[in-house]
Amino acid sequence: MFKPRLKEGNRKIYILDDVLKKELEKLCLEKNAHEIGILWDIHFTIIAKWIRYFKIPIDRSKIQKQVHNRPEVSERMRKAHTSDESVTKYMTDEELKLELQKLYLDEKKGIPTIGKILNLGRTQAWALLRRFNIPIREQKNRKKNKKVIE
Repeated sequence: MFKPRLKEGNRKIYILDDVLKKELEKLCLEKNAHEIGILWDIHFTIIAKWIRYFKIPIDRSKIQKQVHNRPEVSERMRKAHTSDESVTKYMTDEELKLELQKLYLDEKKGIPTIGKILNLGRTQAWALLRRFNIPIREQKNRKKNKKVIE
């Protein structure tokens, strides 16, 4: 397995060469800086600096979707960012998806109401609906903003 080479001396200074660049380019196609850092036992900020230094193109939205759509990561993030009294803290992603579908599609509850029930903010509730690909209901009495041209 490839490991970045250190320069001679006491300090942790790595050799930035073509071999490191090629390995980093290969790994950036399938992993993010955190995962590469874990693989090489180097802090992710150093990996991110190398990516910028070598000007390796990465599609951030693609990487975020890959990371956040993995169940273990999304559950860990949700548990870290929810308060102790939150109902959703101890739910798995599948349980949360089923609960959202039940409240939103079956019981026809609104987003603010769902937020209060699950102790989420409105933006969090909307984000979860989108992440779980729950279809958004059509609003029947939606007022369209029409600009009056004089």
